[in-house]
Amino acid sequence: MSRRSPPPLGKYRIICPHCYEEEIYELRGDYTNLNCELCNESFVVFLAKIRAKRGRKSKGMREYVLRYYSRTGEAEKRFTDRGGSDLDLRSGDIFYLAYKELNGIPKILCNVTTSNYVIISEGGCFIATVTCGHNSIEVKKLSLFRDNILKKNIWGQLFTSNYYRFSPYLASYIEDKNMLKIIIRKVFIKPESIIFSNLFSLDNIGD
Repeated sequence: MSRRSPPPLGKYRIICPHCYEEEIYELRGDYTNLNCELCNESFVVFLAKIRAKRGRKSKGMREYVLRYYSRTGEAEKRFTDRGGSDLDLRSGDIFYLAYKELNGIPKILCNVTTSNYVIISEGGCFIATVTCGHNSIEVKKLSLFRDNILKKNIWGQLFTSNYYRFSPYLASYIEDKNMLKIIIRKVFIKPESIIFSNLFSLDNIGD
């Protein structure tokens, strides 16, 4: 198969951008509308092959510029992950983007070839990402808490708005301080993720 040819259609393991659970789905074109079998939410998957990946990281945020081949030809997608991920994508790799809604930014970026993925954040759990890792269970639980609890009320929206304003600077400060990251992870982030998960039954979202 040529590096410039689009990826084959068929069955792929896809991560739902709502509940983050993985199931096998049939992809029928560049874009496929799907419905999660676990949480029953609808989403869209874009499938293509990488020609080149560019971008830069600034203040804890990662800008992605993906040049790709698809069935409609060669084109480019740009988006920013405020969580600061950096997924390895090489020429010829098959990848997909999973969107909650097509007009928004993608929520999941997955390298199908290597079976690695990152969760793209519109407003990242910056400190949790720096201390625990982008795809850690702590980040997943705190993201579920943000999306399913905080964003559903005015006080939660106010808190997240202020958090997004100030936390990137703190995350940038602690990024290269390993001992401080360990302390923050053990004393604050891990206990918070456990408390919120148990208190709001976050593990049951999507069941």
